[in-house]
Amino acid sequence: MEAGQELDELILERFMGFLPDPTRCDRCGWKLAETVEDGCVKENCSMRPMPPRRVPPPYSTNVAAAFQVFANLPLHWRCLRQLDADTWAIEESGPDYHDLVIASAPTAPHAICLAALKAIGGL
Repeated sequence: MEAGQELDELILERFMGFLPDPTRCDRCGWKLAETVEDGCVKENCSMRPMPPRRVPPPYSTNVAAAFQVFANLPLHWRCLRQLDADTWAIEESGPDYHDLVIASAPTAPHAICLAALKAIGGL
């Protein structure tokens, strides 16, 4: 998966634990109302234009944001190193591991995000 907003959204929702707001409509994003006259009700979306969406942090392209993800990786996956000029990798390390590459990518933030998806079975 390429670095960018789609990967950032997956990391936010699946790895960082952000869950959709149950008080908002799943289809249009507006607060649920008591009656159809007041707006969206469950099972009867008014299909109004979407409110501004929460933009996820740039986990896959920004080092500072990526290290929020890195801090939540399994402890034995916290070996980040540059393999060559074009490749960063997350490796398993420790007494029971032999530097097994978990994920690699052209940048450190991208490699961290790919490892996070692998950690939750999403890759």
